[in-house]
Amino acid sequence: MLDSKTDKNDIYKELDKLYKNGKYTETIENIENCGIDFEEDPTLTNLRGACYTKLGEYEKAISSLMNTLSIDPNNRYALLNIATVKFFQKSYQLSFNYYAKIAQDNDIEPRYLANMGMCLFKLNHFDDAVVLCEEAIRMDPKCETAYFYLAEMMEEIEDPEASVTYFYKALEENPDSYLAYFFLGNYFQKLKLYKNAIKFYKNCIQKNPNFIKAISSIADIMSKFENYKEEIFYLKKIIDIDNQNSEAFNKIGIALNNLENYSEANERFLDAIYLSSEYEDAYANLGNNLIKLGRLHDAYECLIKTLEFNASSEKAYAGLDQLHLVTHDYFNGNKHSEKIHKVSKKAIEDFLKSANISNKNYTTKFLTEKIYPQIPSDNYIVDNLENKSSIEKSKFLNSSDSTVQFSKDIVALYFFGRSGSLFLHSLFDGHPDISTLPGYFFKGWFN
Repeated sequence: MLDSKTDKNDIYKELDKLYKNGKYTETIENIENCGIDFEEDPTLTNLRGACYTKLGEYEKAISSLMNTLSIDPNNRYALLNIATVKFFQKSYQLSFNYYAKIAQDNDIEPRYLANMGMCLFKLNHFDDAVVLCEEAIRMDPKCETAYFYLAEMMEEIEDPEASVTYFYKALEENPDSYLAYFFLGNYFQKLKLYKNAIKFYKNCIQKNPNFIKAISSIADIMSKFENYKEEIFYLKKIIDIDNQNSEAFNKIGIALNNLENYSEANERFLDAIYLSSEYEDAYANLGNNLIKLGRLHDAYECLIKTLEFNASSEKAYAGLDQLHLVTHDYFNGNKHSEKIHKVSKKAIEDFLKSANISNKNYTTKFLTEKIYPQIPSDNYIVDNLENKSSIEKSKFLNSSDSTVQFSKDIVALYFFGRSGSLFLHSLFDGHPDISTLPGYFFKGWFN
């Protein structure tokens, strides 16, 4: 334990330098190994708490900051840090109380006053919230946090003109505010004015080329309009900034999949999983992509792995449904199965061999039990698969509404094309007892 005040001050300076350089984990390690009994030093416990706050480890942050207050009950920095942590945790009443305790005895900085205003807004005290944020701006016209909060409040009360006005006021005070441009981009994207949104996102990136959220927002718009090559262009920019960004790799994989570049998509999903070993969505995407590559056994393993992370994953069950459909059609002699599913006979047979399913032991129930780890008792596939054609099954499997209740009795008739035939495609599946009628018979019954 160091006794020299000079030595302590030198340590404080070095630790403060690490903190200001964003090396929060390294700062914590140095605090805990600096030779000072840090748990009895309010400066160090407070700095440690601030580091945990930056790392998003809020419970550890609170523990360390409370330790500071146990040594020095009125430590201003600890009170501010606890108020900020509670704000991030959306504990708005507690956050407001800690800020208010500081404001009673000392002047409080405009940005913290703006936080108090947002706390009041979240607690449904709208008028008082506006007053505090406007006071923060009066104290410091360049306090952009206050402008952003006021814009958010105006949006909540459905006053879009006032909302956008506050963003522009922030830009008037600080033309280099990349966050103002970013929030304007978000604002116009919500209005579905995508060209305007992209313009502001690009202005944001011009001010801060490494601001990933703006780049990602442009990529999302490109994806929305199925401009996948442009989407990949922006996602690669994210990887240039952060080559550990698993989400960017996963999204590139999805875009490549949409471009039917399945092999390269496969590599990007693997990159995402390598960087984040429990990335549920990447496993699900990889599994579904592997089906398209004809690697059914590998696909099955990925889909099952997805369900280990999320037992109700819709993407995982969509992939398992596809495997079930492919193999069921194979056993039932559907001549069109390979063309419909774009999976070779050999790929299907290899998968069935790996799953120990053969003509000798095949039944729809056995196949279902082999493919699905667990199936709800009312699962439509189990109950009705043997009685449905590939076309009908595909329509069901592509439905996103899993709550629909199905009837085994006829409840509707569907008209396909101009041939005048009902359920014509069902004939492919060996159901010649389907009646066919000219389409004009339904003119008086259906719109």
